[in-house]
Amino acid sequence: MRKITLAMAAILFKTMLLFGQTTDQEYEKKKLTLQEASIVSSYYQQDGNNSAVTGGEGTEELTDISNQITIRFSKQSETGKRHDFTFVQGVDFYTSASSDNIDRIDSSPSRLDVRTYPLLSWQMTNAEETRGITANASFSIEYDYTSYGFGGGWWAQSLDKNRLFSVEAQIFLDTWDVILPEELRPPGYGSGGADDPLPIDQEARNSYNLSFVYNQVINKRMQVSLLANPGLQQGLLSTPFHRVFDRDLLVMTEELPDERFKIPLGINMRYFLGKSFIVRLHYRYYRDTWEVNSHTINAELPIKINPQLSISPFFRWHTQSAAEYYEPFAQHRPAAELRTSDIDLADLTSTYTGVNLRYQRLKGFFGVENWNMVEFRVGIYDQSRGLDAQSFSISTGFRLPE
Repeated sequence: MRKITLAMAAILFKTMLLFGQTTDQEYEKKKLTLQEASIVSSYYQQDGNNSAVTGGEGTEELTDISNQITIRFSKQSETGKRHDFTFVQGVDFYTSASSDNIDRIDSSPSRLDVRTYPLLSWQMTNAEETRGITANASFSIEYDYTSYGFGGGWWAQSLDKNRLFSVEAQIFLDTWDVILPEELRPPGYGSGGADDPLPIDQEARNSYNLSFVYNQVINKRMQVSLLANPGLQQGLLSTPFHRVFDRDLLVMTEELPDERFKIPLGINMRYFLGKSFIVRLHYRYYRDTWEVNSHTINAELPIKINPQLSISPFFRWHTQSAAEYYEPFAQHRPAAELRTSDIDLADLTSTYTGVNLRYQRLKGFFGVENWNMVEFRVGIYDQSRGLDAQSFSISTGFRLPE
């Protein structure tokens, strides 16, 4: 992990040296310049005993190391419009003991894997900073799927900047390899492994998402935001290598509807308690056509210790009902056409507790003037169905003078 992070840091520094030094003449010509950049590295580890790969019982052990670089460029046109271009490159390295059980004997193709996901976005803001449009394109690839994403949006705020409304649309076009459990593969059907010449099927999964946000400044201390994020998924929504056992212990593959409509609604509140304290509260209600209903509450209390240092304890509570197609291990009716034992679709309650520590220096760190931020985040996740997880992340930011 250390070598990966250092390599990404080296790439970032070289990019800043290449784009970050501009002359007065270049500024007069309004050249594209680097404004800010950041690196985030995180470690996530979980364990439990409700793996969907083995029918609702078995290890859920997983480890993920994630690294992400974000770089933002900016340019101002002769009419005063500002153009921001943001490039994000993420790479995840993970091991999954549960996915390794797709094959009973040999290691499965998902035991060790890499996910890479670049994203490019653009935003244009008018000279008064009251209107803007956005667009983005993304790509993601893993051992069993490829995804293409496209999106765009529009936002506007009042002249006094007390009210803001935004709308955004996003489309993801995914192609999945239909990997089956070893004992359920028909003759001549492949495993999905890189060294297996036998063919496997591929299926599409498309997602269409909308986002509506309205933000209102109530007074000098309080802001409130209303959010709605309806979404529609179509195509292969089950995971074929998830096993399901009926009451007679007959093994089958997971089968779910080929369409799912989601309606998440939320409200955010931010309240300033003097110069050193901020209260952030978020509530979300979720419902979908699979009969999953959930409630989520987030609370965060950023505390400013001094102008450079802040600490933010946070807490999230979540509860949900089960999808109508869910049953635990060996509880499905033999005739059930739609079925899953994926614990993510069960009724459950979970908490996520942690703290975020942020340190900023206007003069930079270790003689690097543009290196102005370091942030640490630690969290502990606990689920009523027995899943436990821990996460740790470190991020660092670089910013050039305007």
